[in-house]
Formats: sequence, structure tokens, C-alpha cells
Amino acid sequence: MRHLLLFFVLLTVQLPAQVAKTIEPTQAGTLSSYITSQEKTTITGLTLKGKLDARDFAFMRDEMKNLMTLNLSKATIYAYTGSQGTIKGTTTTYPSNEIPAFAFYNLVLLTYKPSLTAVTLPENAISVGEQAFYFSWNITSMTLPNSVKKIGDYAFYGCYALS
Repeated sequence: MRHLLLFFVLLTVQLPAQVAKTIEPTQAGTLSSYITSQEKTTITGLTLKGKLDARDFAFMRDEMKNLMTLNLSKATIYAYTGSQGTIKGTTTTYPSNEIPAFAFYNLVLLTYKPSLTAVTLPENAISVGEQAFYFSWNITSMTLPNSVKKIGDYAFYGCYALS
């Protein structure tokens, strides 16, 4: 009986495997088409080298539940105007080369991204939008390029692990 109990405990305590993936989207707003429904829950490390916009950040924020490390150093963020960005349901213009406002904080659902631990911003990023990493409290490493000249209000509010 003791062995059977131990067997069931081990089955339920298995940690998910850490999975890393590199993607190079050829068109901004299409990141979701490169990731399967299973990968949405298994990818923990993501390197993006292609074209992104606010729709792709909304996908990472809302659909990639276990995303821990994000490397955007070789990605380019394109401008987007529409209602499918990080501020869902409201037509918003998101500038190019900016980590979008509310990138990892869902203003509608009041959810955030505590799974994130390390982020590298694009080499050509010039700004970080307001509340972009709001309450991503487990980020211990944030690489900002010298090109970043503006950081929006509360962009890193609640990021307690950053020093």
C-alpha cells in the first residue's frame, strides 16, 4: 500500500519540462500561428527574431501561461492600430519600436505575468510603454538596450525581484 501511495504522489508532483523555442515571424501579428495549443502551455523560454506588434504581446501575455524567459534582442516591433492589441476591445495606436503599454498586464482581466523571470528587449527598442511589466514580480533580469530613451508610467511597478 505504501508503494502504491508513493507512486501516485510521484505522478501528481511531476514538474513540467522546460521547453525553449526560437521563432522568426515574417509578418507582425502572426506569432500565434507559429505556436501549437500544446506549446502555449509548455514553452518556458522564447526567442523571437522576426516581426512583432501589440497583438503578439497580447498573445504572449494571455496565452503563454508558463513563459519564463523572453529574448527579443533580434526582434523588430512594428506599429499597429486596432482593437486586438494589449488593450483589447479599444482601437489603439501602438508605436513602432516600443514595448506596448500593458504588454504583460491585462487591464481588462487585471491579470499579470508572474512567470516571467528574464527579459531581453529588442536592440532597436526606443521605449517601454506604461504598465508594460506591471506586477511581473519574478523578473530578476531585464536587459534594456542603450536605445531606450523613454519608460512609461509604472512600467516596472511591482517588479520586486529587479534590483
